[in-house]
Amino acid sequence: MNIVFTIDRNYIQHLCVTLKSILRHTKTNLSAYIIGKDLGEPDRRLIEENFIDDEIRFFFIEINPDRLLRLGIDTNHLPIEVLFRLVAPELLPDSVEKAIFMDCDIVVLDDLAILYETELEGYLLGAVVDIIYEAYRILNLDSILDYFNAGVMLIDIFSWRKQDFTAQALKYASENAAILRYADQDILNGLLRGVWKRLPQQWNVITNLFENPTVFQKTFGEERHAQVSGRPSLVHFTGDIKPWSFFSNHPYRDRYDLYYRMCSGFAWERKSSFAYACPLYLFGSSVNAIEMSKKLEAANMTIQGYIDNDRQKQGLLLREKPIIAPDTYNAAENSLIIIASSYTREISEQLEQMGLIYKQDFFKNLSEYENYLTGCEKNV
Repeated sequence: MNIVFTIDRNYIQHLCVTLKSILRHTKTNLSAYIIGKDLGEPDRRLIEENFIDDEIRFFFIEINPDRLLRLGIDTNHLPIEVLFRLVAPELLPDSVEKAIFMDCDIVVLDDLAILYETELEGYLLGAVVDIIYEAYRILNLDSILDYFNAGVMLIDIFSWRKQDFTAQALKYASENAAILRYADQDILNGLLRGVWKRLPQQWNVITNLFENPTVFQKTFGEERHAQVSGRPSLVHFTGDIKPWSFFSNHPYRDRYDLYYRMCSGFAWERKSSFAYACPLYLFGSSVNAIEMSKKLEAANMTIQGYIDNDRQKQGLLLREKPIIAPDTYNAAENSLIIIASSYTREISEQLEQMGLIYKQDFFKNLSEYENYLTGCEKNV
């Protein structure tokens, strides 16, 4: 069984956790292709030493981003690292004709061979539907069910090469960089336009299934939601808050901890509290803001209110806190702003135009704020 990961050295621990979870449930011999940049010999040795007693072979492939930079892609809109997965099939040995491509923010809770043995029925790849209305609209897809999450894909590598699909994907990326909110995921969906194999939902159970269940229930029904969330085959910790985060309240966070304890050579420990926290405003007042509020309030952090550009919401209350207009925000209050909206790029630009400083006065997500609390506290 071939599994492909594209990583940087910051994700070595999480790669090992994912592999431990796979090996706990899968007895088929594994070949893991680790594709990345700047993975040194100590990094490779650390990975291999965690699996000395397991039936797994590692193949490390260095990727050169210069080739991608020469395409002239606007890296302000599309960081070059997100394209690594698109060129990865070309870097695999010719003997690899089929593979599972997988992110490293995952724990597997079932026999992965079941997924690997799925017939693709002539499709280039198989994936799981991801309900993202914004992406469906921007890419002008025919159906909301035509969009998939690229964190888990079963790919026909032979057909990918035969179709020169990497070249098609990079051309699409170069021509559409400004509209791609979800990077390589949007590139693949924009190209395939619904022509891909639908895999069972339990093989990519994303965080939004728990944090915003009504979206899934509206499409697939409450009974199916209960089945998938209650018995996932693969849990994908999507979003900026991962199971190793202080702010994580994911119902399967303990599974990450379980498989981490099977690893060695890492010195991670989840923080139990922070000594410092100042009042916060969340920019946004939708579901994202509500879920972020729950995480912050569970950590005893104070939310002063919400900021929103929608005039119809301004003056209302959300979770008993006021929703205010951006131009009424007082930066002199010694408060901070965390963006709680999918319009991160636009809101960041708006805040900078207001004179606020990124990673000092405002943060693009909760993960950035956690990093700030860990090592860059603001004096108030």
